[in-house]
Amino acid sequence: MRVGIIRALTTTDRRLLNSHGKLLRDTFGFDVTSRCIPDQPSGVHDADSLRRAAPKVVELALEMAPDVDALVISCAADPGLPEARALLDIPVIGAGSAAAAAALAFGGRAGVLGLKHSVPGSISDALGDRMLLIDGPESVETPEAFLLPTGIFDALPVIDPVTAAGSMLVSAVASRELQTV
Repeated sequence: MRVGIIRALTTTDRRLLNSHGKLLRDTFGFDVTSRCIPDQPSGVHDADSLRRAAPKVVELALEMAPDVDALVISCAADPGLPEARALLDIPVIGAGSAAAAAALAFGGRAGVLGLKHSVPGSISDALGDRMLLIDGPESVETPEAFLLPTGIFDALPVIDPVTAAGSMLVSAVASRELQTV
């Protein structure tokens, strides 16, 4: 399966750009193409950056869609997810909503590691009153800071949003195949 990954973080670092694709390729065997949106070197970390990212994600989704079987928006805030889904006839999975769905499968309350005392709407909407906000490390103010040594050592993810998105994608494809049989 050909999967396009949209990174809501601008980077010229090929290793960083392709890191989520490598995870999905190694875990699920997908043929992955990763691209990033322009002009967002700090990714999505507040309401303004989310507002700016959404149309860029949709534009990139429209560009990538003819060459892939599915898309993953690799950002916990899921910028542009509903808009991309409305415009495309392939599965479009948001990492944030996929992680929330995976957390719900475990039952009980779900702890969410947030940035600056907040959690992306896609996650808080899905979890509702089952969400327990866990403030992120003081050293982490933007998503890329989780990649620095202090961010890595101060955070311990239990459900990885990218892996959750891959799992949801496998489920979506299996569901589509069953419907066509």
